[in-house]
Amino acid sequence: MFAFEKSIKTSAGGVSFALSNRFGGVSKKPFESLNLGFHVGDEKHLVEQNLQIALSAFYALQPSSKIAKSLAYLTQIHSTQGVCVSSAISGIVNLGEGDFLLTNRKDCALLVLVADCNPVLLYDKRNNALSLIHAGRAGVFGKICTHALESMYQRFGTHARDVYAFVGVGIRECCYEVGSEIASHVAQMARDSKYTQNARVFLTTREGKAYLNLQAMLESEFHELGVGESEFMQGCSCCDKSFFSYRREGTTGRFGLFGRLL
Repeated sequence: MFAFEKSIKTSAGGVSFALSNRFGGVSKKPFESLNLGFHVGDEKHLVEQNLQIALSAFYALQPSSKIAKSLAYLTQIHSTQGVCVSSAISGIVNLGEGDFLLTNRKDCALLVLVADCNPVLLYDKRNNALSLIHAGRAGVFGKICTHALESMYQRFGTHARDVYAFVGVGIRECCYEVGSEIASHVAQMARDSKYTQNARVFLTTREGKAYLNLQAMLESEFHELGVGESEFMQGCSCCDKSFFSYRREGTTGRFGLFGRLL
């Protein structure tokens, strides 16, 4: 059910987070079995069951009898927009459109969904604040992590030096072939980057085809921001069949990154 799980304790509180895989749910092919996305063509009642199963398992990682099992998620639109969870929610709630969530509340969990895009967590260790980010190609190109960090600063006083960043499994350069137009755009972005002097860090070429490295682009963004600590989960969602992959399968489910403050 969870391919990765971790908790961090700090003097301000802490954070618990976990990345799901595709196992342990009730959905049928081609969404078998722990599909967490309503928008992919799966049966609604099965997705609802999957969310309840995964949410209960996530809260069980760091159990607390005082915390209701609530969850906030978004209708993701490949933007750089975000939503703050600033008041109490009950149950599993869609908070509208956007691609990152942030909160400093301890009474709910957050969720972002992916199937090749990068699931990203930013945790402010000083102010005990959290953001979860859906960082696909459009989001990475638009520096969605920068937007999320700016929102955290405005709401919670977050500084990059106090942030721990985690990036879960997504499609990697081994599989992410892109066309000439995207490759040219990435080359220009590389030239404009403060720390990257050429496109070879972001793009590789094999047999005349260009492959995009979103992980390297996120690493560069974290460096530019001055993020205090970052961790990248190894693996490629397109290579590893324990994860849903839009590039590999087309019609498929979504796995997710869960996070909550302690």
